[in-house]
Amino acid sequence: REREREREREEEDEERGRGERGGREKKKRWSEKSEKKKEEKERGGRGREMDNPSEEAIEEQRLMTQLTRRTSKRMLSDPQRERSPLTKHLSPALQDDCVEHCSRHHRRRSEYEEQGVEEDEEERAQEKEE
Repeated sequence: REREREREREEEDEERGRGERGGREKKKRWSEKSEKKKEEKERGGRGREMDNPSEEAIEEQRLMTQLTRRTSKRMLSDPQRERSPLTKHLSPALQDDCVEHCSRHHRRRSEYEEQGVEEDEEERAQEKEE
C-alpha cells in the first residue's frame, strides 16, 4: 500500500513539475533566460538603455513629448485639421462635437492659467451639464 501511495505521489509531483526531471527542466529554462538577458545587456540591448539612457535618447524623448503636445493643441484649436486618433472611430458629426468641446475646454483652461485663477465648483458643474 505504501509503495502504491509513493508511486502516486511521484507521478503527481512529476505532473506538477516538482519531480527530479521536472525540476531540472525548470532550472534549465531559467538559466537559459538569464543567459539571454546577460547577452542582451552585453550587446547594449534593452537592459542598458533602460538603466542608463544616453543624452541623445533623453533629448529625443523630450522633443517627441513637445511635438505631441503641440500637435494635440493644434488639433484642438482648429477642428478642420486631422482628426484625433481617439475620435477617428466616431461619425464626422460626433468628431466635430468632440473637437468643439475639447477646444472650448482648452481655451478656458489657458485663460485660467494666464489669469492665475483656478476653476471654481460652479464652472465645473456647468461643464458636467454640457
